[in-house]
Amino acid sequence: MSKITLACLSHVKRNISAAGYGSRPDAPPPYGDVVMVLDRSGSMAGLIGGSRAGVRHFMTEQKNAKRTNTWIEVTTFDTLAEIAYEGWTALMMPGDIEKTVLALQPRDMTRLYDTAVEALNRQDRRLTKWWNGLSRKAKLLKPKPVVVVFVLTDGMDNQSRLANAAALKPILSLVMKTKDIKNGSLYFNLKRDRVERVISNTFSNSRVVTECHKQDQVAVPSKNLRLASAEEVDNYLTPPPKRGVLSFLFGKRQESSVVS
Repeated sequence: MSKITLACLSHVKRNISAAGYGSRPDAPPPYGDVVMVLDRSGSMAGLIGGSRAGVRHFMTEQKNAKRTNTWIEVTTFDTLAEIAYEGWTALMMPGDIEKTVLALQPRDMTRLYDTAVEALNRQDRRLTKWWNGLSRKAKLLKPKPVVVVFVLTDGMDNQSRLANAAALKPILSLVMKTKDIKNGSLYFNLKRDRVERVISNTFSNSRVVTECHKQDQVAVPSKNLRLASAEEVDNYLTPPPKRGVLSFLFGKRQESSVVS
């Protein structure tokens, strides 16, 4: 008897694991948002060749992935900031990538912190708009977008007027960590009735190390922690961020999914 091969064999819903059991493949993310913040200040002159090659490679990878639900924003900066490209990755043309690469012309000073915070705020507004556009039933599924922040720089900020390293660090920590208990993120300790920052999860999966305002480091059961609300985060940070800034990344997405 001849063997019959199904034409759709490579597209079946279940994969066979090493143990022989069937499992569903991972679902693609519902939305992706990529931010690239690229330094083109004068100090980058000696590194610009490698920087251009890396940016070209990264953007080409994003285009070739052919994901129709991923937005990319590329911002270059020196003394001033400029959005070199923004749009859906699947619609990028080779000319768009080359135009962005050629925008990396070294000159002037380094406006790093202000540019990064501005780009993250724009990203947060896009994430909030995406979340608000979901149906009530979709929100109950708690879909998680893929958030990427790509910062390319070689030196010290000497041009920002509004932000500094202290303001940028907690924001980047919240953006870049995606596990349930995230290093660098702020949680409310139900037993101690206060906001604490998670600094390590190396003890075990059930315990993490936290600190309060860089003091009083303790090992805490994970079950005692919940994500700090936007108001609690505001009260903890010094100086506190403005209301509404980075609302998605600081937890309002989680609050909005509660059904009364």
